[in-house]
Amino acid sequence: MKNTYNIYDYCYINIKLEVVKMVIALLFVLSIVMLIGGVKLSLADHEGIGMIMITVGIVLLAMILVGFGSVYFGSQDEVVKYYAVKDTIENARFNEMDSLEKATLINKIIETNSIIASYQYWNKVFIIKEFIVDEIDNLTPLK
Repeated sequence: MKNTYNIYDYCYINIKLEVVKMVIALLFVLSIVMLIGGVKLSLADHEGIGMIMITVGIVLLAMILVGFGSVYFGSQDEVVKYYAVKDTIENARFNEMDSLEKATLINKIIETNSIIASYQYWNKVFIIKEFIVDEIDNLTPLK
């Protein structure tokens, strides 16, 4: 049975990607606050609470690095998928395809374009752009 996607799946993928990026940004801010607060408390003779806050801040920063790594490798993965779909389109024999195969290919094109557009948008955001492959900006929508 072939996987079929509809517009709700594409919206879900994009929303999920944006939510992950927002959570990463919030964790970054929270980790900085925890680190600064922990240092201030440690200097103000509250070593126990200060060390706990510093530890939590370091753990949050580690989570952010893992999150940014997943964004980077996810964008790399999408570039590879883009070229695979592009090759499929170029090598497809549209005259020999039935309507279901054409619809499936069109759905895959829509999905790929949607994801690439999302990565291209987020590649313009100050913090996140360093963690997205630059090649993503050179990709054009599939037709």
